[in-house]
Amino acid sequence: MGRRQYQYLDADGELLASVKQIEGGRPPGKLGRMFAVERDRTRTVLEAVSPDGTPIFAIERPGKELDNLSAPIVYFPDGSRAGRIHSDPLVDGRGHDRWRIMQDRWQLRDANDAVQGVAEQRIFKKTGLFRAPSHSDKVDYSDPSGTRIAHFDGKRLDINFPLPDVLQLLVVATPIAFDLLDGA
Repeated sequence: MGRRQYQYLDADGELLASVKQIEGGRPPGKLGRMFAVERDRTRTVLEAVSPDGTPIFAIERPGKELDNLSAPIVYFPDGSRAGRIHSDPLVDGRGHDRWRIMQDRWQLRDANDAVQGVAEQRIFKKTGLFRAPSHSDKVDYSDPSGTRIAHFDGKRLDINFPLPDVLQLLVVATPIAFDLLDGA
C-alpha cells in the first residue's frame, strides 16, 4: 500500500480493516528517511475502519513538540485512550545503557500507564561490540508474566489466544506504531 496506508486481512485474505492517515503532513519516502538528519517526529493520526466504514481504532504519534518521546497513542473508536506503545527506556539509550543505539523492545501500556505486555524484536546477528545488531522483522509479544501471546513476522500478526480488549488493541496497532516510531 502507499505511505501511511495499511490493511488488516484475515487468514483467507478478506479485508478486516483499512488504515489511512487522517491528520498530519506527507511522510518522507524510504530513501528520504534513510538520508534524513533526524526521523520525522511530527504529529500524525491514522484511523482504522472496517469495510463498512465503522471506526475500529485510531493511532497518534503526538509529535516531538508535544511529547519528546513521540510514543504512539492508541484510541478506542469512542476517542478514549486505550494506551501507548512505548519504547523500553532501558534498551533504547534513554536509561542506564546509553551506549545502546537500537530499539528492539517496546512496552504496551494501558491508559493508566500500567504495562500490559511487551513486544520484542528478535536480533538475529550481532556484528560487533560497537556496531548495531542486525534485526529481523520478527517480533514476539508477551504478557507481564512472560507468557508468549502473539507473533509478528513482518507481514502476518498471529495472536495465540483471546486477549483482554486493551491488550489486543495494543498488539494489533503495533505494526503501525513501529512505522511511526521509525519516522514513517
